[in-house]
Amino acid sequence: MRRAGRIPTGVDRVEHAYLTRFLAGDTACFGLVRTAFGYLLLDRQGLQGVLDRIEGRIAWGDCDRLSWLTAPENTIVKRAEADFRRLAVGRSTPWLLRRLCDKLPDNCTYYNVGHSNLTDRVLSALKGAGVHLAVLIHDVIPLEYPQFQRTGTVEPFRAKIQRVRQWADLVIYNSADTRDRTEAQMLQWGAVPKGVVAHLGMVPPVPDSAALPSSLPPRPPYKRAPRVSTPSPARPLLGSRLNSSKPTRTEPEPAKNSIPWPKPALRKSQPRTRQSSRQRPC
Repeated sequence: MRRAGRIPTGVDRVEHAYLTRFLAGDTACFGLVRTAFGYLLLDRQGLQGVLDRIEGRIAWGDCDRLSWLTAPENTIVKRAEADFRRLAVGRSTPWLLRRLCDKLPDNCTYYNVGHSNLTDRVLSALKGAGVHLAVLIHDVIPLEYPQFQRTGTVEPFRAKIQRVRQWADLVIYNSADTRDRTEAQMLQWGAVPKGVVAHLGMVPPVPDSAALPSSLPPRPPYKRAPRVSTPSPARPLLGSRLNSSKPTRTEPEPAKNSIPWPKPALRKSQPRTRQSSRQRPC
């Protein structure tokens, strides 16, 4: 929600993919959203409304009264937060989050795939309500290369991974390498929770000729030009090469309207007489 109106990052795209997958099934699904005033609970209909706004089928609504009580920031974020409140089926203040989590059905699993809301308040409230916790870890680069991170970002990230190790029932990794690196960090603090590797997928793009500019009319069907290869001349056999006569060298023809360049005269060599050793100069 706080990234409404911005270009989606890689983590945003993963969250979008998981949300789309959950809404495609027939299992009851809910969404837990943190706002400036507390937490919101959305059901399937509310989550579908959020997805419609993210994908541009529905525009974000207007700000409500609570929007103007927050600090000035991006107006799109305020409008998105107002829409989330209108779509919510439950809300609570931060200290009453446990009551909100009690509204979830039994045998419920909480999926956190965005490295956000991994606080003791959220994780303990969900755990106290009997919710199974599954957290996706994208990487632990801030812990491996702290010298390249912004000031004040390494320790909060370290505390976040420590809470995942403490509260999560299942840790999802996007690759085996991420699992090895993350578990190596967790081993420093104690036992490592159960983990599974779930590689990130992709959605094949669908071509849309209507999206092309009108100044570029396509002329289907497109055909790939065949590759024409020029055959190389046959190489003579060894015997024919040995029997063939040596090619004669031909002088290039002079260009038209060109002035002939005189050939240099050859100097006649004088006969060399052999001198005796006595006549040789010393």
